[in-house]
Amino acid sequence: MHATAHIGPNAILQHLPLLHSSLGPNATSALLAQAGLAQPPAAHDMVAQATVARFHNAVTQHLGARAPALQWAAGVGTGRYILANRIPRPAQALLRALPSTWGARLLTRAILQHAWTFAGSGQLQVIQRSPLVLGLHQNPLAIAAPPATSPSCHWHAAVFQTLFSALIWPAAQVRETGCMACGDACCSFQILPHPANSHM
Repeated sequence: MHATAHIGPNAILQHLPLLHSSLGPNATSALLAQAGLAQPPAAHDMVAQATVARFHNAVTQHLGARAPALQWAAGVGTGRYILANRIPRPAQALLRALPSTWGARLLTRAILQHAWTFAGSGQLQVIQRSPLVLGLHQNPLAIAAPPATSPSCHWHAAVFQTLFSALIWPAAQVRETGCMACGDACCSFQILPHPANSHM
């Protein structure tokens, strides 16, 4: 893992209110300490990706079966933060007004350009256009995660689903179809305009 790469603080901060509600403040502080943080990161400070990976691993370890739902909720919170603070309102209006194929391409391009904020030293690329599949190679959070039997990048998937459902396809569904924690070559995220079991 690249020692100097960083990830945005929301990879940690969006978990904290959920952890407070689920585990309480003392246990939440203990999880931060396990990641090497004496206190939560500032909202404007990038965090070393190794620290983020340790924090995500601590959440998985302590919450067990409850971890995926909490990490998904934290990803939704991160996506909403991005919508509220990082994508200008006129750009959001443009994406919603465009034909969905064009809007999806523009949003995907913006995500690729800013991938370093959530991928650290990993590399995000388009694997397939229809349906859209994004591949995150050398995902630092998956590389550092314990071996898994099913895809475990719930936070990433929820961020993608929140953005695409808000700006392109209201019923968008994101599924992680491959994960480095499971031994796959990359973490791949399939982005569908509507749930796979829908007949729309």
